[in-house]
Amino acid sequence: MKSKSTTQLLKDAWKVFSTWIRNRDSLNGGGNCITCGTWVRVPSLQAHAGHFIHGKYKTTYFLEKNVHLQCRSCNYFKDGARDVYALKLIEKYGDGIIQELHAVNKPKKVNKPKKWTRQELKEIIGKYK
Repeated sequence: MKSKSTTQLLKDAWKVFSTWIRNRDSLNGGGNCITCGTWVRVPSLQAHAGHFIHGKYKTTYFLEKNVHLQCRSCNYFKDGARDVYALKLIEKYGDGIIQELHAVNKPKKVNKPKKWTRQELKEIIGKYK
């Protein structure tokens, strides 16, 4: 049996992680968008796991504090509504959260994207499955 590529493992990891995020942020079949507060049914096409700091090649891609339930409108059409997202993160986690997320995302080498290893992705899948 051929093992999965890193690209496929990344997709699998995102699938289980984003499902976990949507479930974490919902109760009784739905939850509120972190940015606009709209109630969305989970699961549904309207329920997204939206990042504050975008990008699958950043170290914050699978960071729980960086990803929350968001409605499709805020995540997709408003590019994450990051101005409001920042305010909501500060409300939820405290004053230093934005700096904390950016500090985590600092690459060891400038302009070098995070390359997820097969082992890291397998661990993420195992943790959030």
